[in-house]
Amino acid sequence: MGEAKEKVKAPGILLMVSGIINALLGVIGGVSMPVIFFGMRGEIEKELANDPEMTPEIMDFVINMYGYGGIGFAVLSVLIGIVVVVGALRMLSLRSWGLAMFAAILSVIPCLQSCCLLSLPVGIYAIVVLNDSGVRAAFKT
Repeated sequence: MGEAKEKVKAPGILLMVSGIINALLGVIGGVSMPVIFFGMRGEIEKELANDPEMTPEIMDFVINMYGYGGIGFAVLSVLIGIVVVVGALRMLSLRSWGLAMFAAILSVIPCLQSCCLLSLPVGIYAIVVLNDSGVRAAFKT
């Protein structure tokens, strides 16, 4: 058990840091996207008006998509960040192998992560460690 705990320490901590960064970037994105696209609507409309194919309906769609889409992506990033942090904590305590593996898998899906340059290698590292037979055997369900 001590050897398994030592093996999960580094990937568990890195996974937790990755989840926290993802959640924080989600909050920042959730605040900035709507402010930019709704607060600067007039300037964006002027810029988009230069395109001859840009109708008012398409312009509205683009601005709303980025504004509301930014909020949606931010909420998703925060929720995924929370799941990754909880999975990392469970990994560090050698409990809930399935949740720890789910958190690691979420970390390797680039379109779900705000900071995929960090989360991708960390997630792969966590998956490799979690699939170690000694580590998996040490987990309590």
